[in-house]
Amino acid sequence: MARVVARSAVLERLCCLAAVAGAIWSVFVGFPSGRGVGTGVGTMLVIQPIAVVLSLPVFVLLLQGQSDAPMLAAVSAAALAWKEARPARAGAFTALALVKPQLLLLLPALFLVRRSWRAMVAFAIGCVALVAISLLVSGIGAHLAWLPVLSPWA
Repeated sequence: MARVVARSAVLERLCCLAAVAGAIWSVFVGFPSGRGVGTGVGTMLVIQPIAVVLSLPVFVLLLQGQSDAPMLAAVSAAALAWKEARPARAGAFTALALVKPQLLLLLPALFLVRRSWRAMVAFAIGCVALVAISLLVSGIGAHLAWLPVLSPWA
């Protein structure tokens, strides 16, 4: 998003470093999480996509089933859609990135601040669709069983 919003390569790389540092030293787990590989690969996917696709870390990332890469790919697609003045697509891709909702708190706020109602509506529709699909696939019981797991974090 730094590339789209600020149009600065330096700011883009600083945001990438911040994302990787946040994944390695997460405040949500008391700092020592050490899970920055997926985030690092995802941020490099934005900067040097061909080099990343051909690299060993991508193979390992896919082999281990990390969720960071799909989330960052969706955010990257949203940034490209925003850059191409396609706000509805940007909102829809942002909704697809809800694999990691804690990393997306500011994107809907960006849509509201920029008064991009198409992006906000597409984001909301995408969120509702993902919840509906999740309920159809796993049922309400799985979601209710998940609440006690989440309650210590609330």
